[in-house]
Amino acid sequence: MFRPSLSSLVASLMLQVVSSYATQTAARGAAIVTVDALNMVLCASLVLLVMRQTMSIAAGLASGIALSSFGLVSGLARWAMGGAKRTSYEFGRGVLDGLQREPGSRWDSFRRLAGNRIGAGVASVRGIGSSRRGGTVLSREQVMPSLSRSR
Repeated sequence: MFRPSLSSLVASLMLQVVSSYATQTAARGAAIVTVDALNMVLCASLVLLVMRQTMSIAAGLASGIALSSFGLVSGLARWAMGGAKRTSYEFGRGVLDGLQREPGSRWDSFRRLAGNRIGAGVASVRGIGSSRRGGTVLSREQVMPSLSRSR
């Protein structure tokens, strides 16, 4: 009995806070800046954290057990953030290698090879670094002499 009422009261309070903050942010119109949007995201994430705690608080007050995901949500978020961190690190290293015109290795990850391709493309467009294919340009006559001239 105590859990649903506490949860609904906290949910309505938090939604009221987010609603008022969203109204204030939307009232800025075209004058909105990045900080206003980040403050809105911060407010919404704070609501999420409070709502995650509400069920266990209500269960503790009512001497019951709380419904929980047994760390599934936080484990999934931790796994996703780790993957994003690894991907951005490898991709960034590949972009730097590509800008320096270093060829990719067969041992590099696909993330690093993709960054290498992007970096090499940017370097080709901008003319950064030396060319991957070195050497001088030879005329056609030097490479393939005409058979009619040699007779």
